[in-house]
Amino acid sequence: MDKEKMKQDLGGGNVFEIGEPNTAFAQYFIGQSYLKMLTTE
Repeated sequence: MDKEKMKQDLGGGNVFEIGEPNTAFAQYFIGQSYLKMLTTE
């Protein structure tokens, strides 16, 4: 599933951005996961 399709499926009004593909922890997920830092503190 691409980002644009995901935005459409979720209604386009996401509270948080999707982020970058989460390849470092892909072994723990089924399907595609994304990682976006919420804070740097």
